[in-house]
Amino acid sequence: MLRAENKIGKKGPLFCDVKGDLLKSKDLEDLILEAIENVQATQVHSELIPNEWEVREMYGIYRSFRRGAASTAANEDVNDFTIKLVNRWRKYETARGSVPNMGIMEYYLEHKKVLKRILSFSKSL
Repeated sequence: MLRAENKIGKKGPLFCDVKGDLLKSKDLEDLILEAIENVQATQVHSELIPNEWEVREMYGIYRSFRRGAASTAANEDVNDFTIKLVNRWRKYETARGSVPNMGIMEYYLEHKKVLKRILSFSKSL
């Protein structure tokens, strides 16, 4: 659909509805949980998602991706500064439309200039 409307590469949310509005995690939860259940049901070994786990009780989508990424990065010895840099969303979320309370360095930091550090976070995952 994005290709048909010539919107590929345009600014906007990655996960959006047909109007281009941001999807909320609850809009994707059922789809994602079904995919996890499918992985659980078709896996050869039960190491990834143990068969005795109730997927819908063990996994919740709200903030799970962010929390999981931060936990994995910490386990991979990514330094605290980098984890906090990538997780600045929390300060914006807490501010609820106001200017978030950040240190001077965080406030003036340009993401393009610290892209290498940001990518080191993703590489650890």
